[in-house]
Amino acid sequence: MTWADSLRAVKRGGVVVINGVTSRPSAETDLLRIFVEQVDIRGTIMGTLEEMKAMVPETPTGCQRQRAGNAR
Repeated sequence: MTWADSLRAVKRGGVVVINGVTSRPSAETDLLRIFVEQVDIRGTIMGTLEEMKAMVPETPTGCQRQRAGNAR
């Protein structure tokens, strides 16, 4: 699903939650639709800043794959 798809799918007054930046840090958007439809856009990451800082040094590339069934 693309950013444009997400904006088309959300109902008036709804919320679009962005989990991290997985493809690129910028995107073109229809601001009129966001204002007229009163869409709320929220960003989230995997945890707290402290948790992220603790995790990054443990991985050689700065990335870690989540194991299925291991939510923490």
